[in-house]
Amino acid sequence: MKHTRLLLFMAFGLFVNQLNAQFIKEFYKGSAQFTSLHAIVSVTETPTSNLYVAGTYGSQLVVGELKQNGTAVWFKKIMVNDSNYIINSMIKDSDGNLILCGGKYIGVDDNGFGFVIKFNPILKSLDWFQKTNENILFFDCAEMGAGGNYIVGGQDEGVGTGNQADHLTMLVDRSTGALSVFSSLNTNVNENIDALLFNEVTNTLYTTGRYELDPGGASKFRICLDKIDSTGMAAWTKFYIKSTAATGRFYPKDIIQDGDALIIAGCGDDAGTNSVKNFYLLKTDLDGNIIWINKYDLAGTSNDGIFCSIRKHSSGYIVYGSLYNVTYTDILLMNTDFDGNINWANSYPYRKKTGAFGMQMSSSLAVVGANIFHVGERQMV
Repeated sequence: MKHTRLLLFMAFGLFVNQLNAQFIKEFYKGSAQFTSLHAIVSVTETPTSNLYVAGTYGSQLVVGELKQNGTAVWFKKIMVNDSNYIINSMIKDSDGNLILCGGKYIGVDDNGFGFVIKFNPILKSLDWFQKTNENILFFDCAEMGAGGNYIVGGQDEGVGTGNQADHLTMLVDRSTGALSVFSSLNTNVNENIDALLFNEVTNTLYTTGRYELDPGGASKFRICLDKIDSTGMAAWTKFYIKSTAATGRFYPKDIIQDGDALIIAGCGDDAGTNSVKNFYLLKTDLDGNIIWINKYDLAGTSNDGIFCSIRKHSSGYIVYGSLYNVTYTDILLMNTDFDGNINWANSYPYRKKTGAFGMQMSSSLAVVGANIFHVGERQMV
């Protein structure tokens, strides 16, 4: 299965100022209901801005606005005549609308379909909702320049077996939400897109995800980076690895652009599926040439970095992930300088592990002024 997915009983938001956790605010529906928050973005670019959040409330999608102290301003259910969706990404476009994408999962492996939503947070109304054919899933979205169409990235699972997926991006019409294929890459056996970004200056799309050379052989997952031109054609595809090529498995989760460089945050291991995972940051130029790859072992025998994300800050990069062993999962935050050297790293109590890895995708982190916000989910005792 491509991604670990779990709906837990309680949504929460974490607010961190420098190293100190100021509060954990919980939003609770009831013992028989699932509630979780998976995405957060700032309402404006000011340091005192409120925050938009999105997730699930019961069986419905929900969007809301919070003050920086965690107080709810409003929440609105998104009625789309279906249920059990998972939001993987949310952005605020140049007109102030919220674009959300994700998937509805049916049965085992990656059976299900992807969806895209445009929501007006001023009117608190749904502009449009679009979903894909079965076994196409979305994990990230972007606006193709101010006033342009949107683009979503994920995977085409074909028969929904959890294997043999193809890299997939789709154009989303800004007015109607109509979907059309932009790029589909079958590089080898198994690939997907976990994160993407659009360079408005060069009209170029960068996507990153995992690439599997041979699911039955010795060579495992690699960090994959694609550069795609304005027509949907791949200019190049490059693969990266830090440890022994025959055994390492690497999972990129988020990508940002910093001037003339790309920074990918992810996790990986040195000895196959069951070995300890570590944080990885990878920095390349805009042609995919490596500047540096850093491996971070922050907890010795514990796993670091599952479902991680990265944001640029005046001090360098803010990186979020999870830190877990067999009994617990903590929230892990790290600040590095622009060369990837650690300025500080801190963990915050989270919950019992009980078989789950933690929070969702890269949209769960926001940096607003001097404050860091994270939303996720916590299992009730």
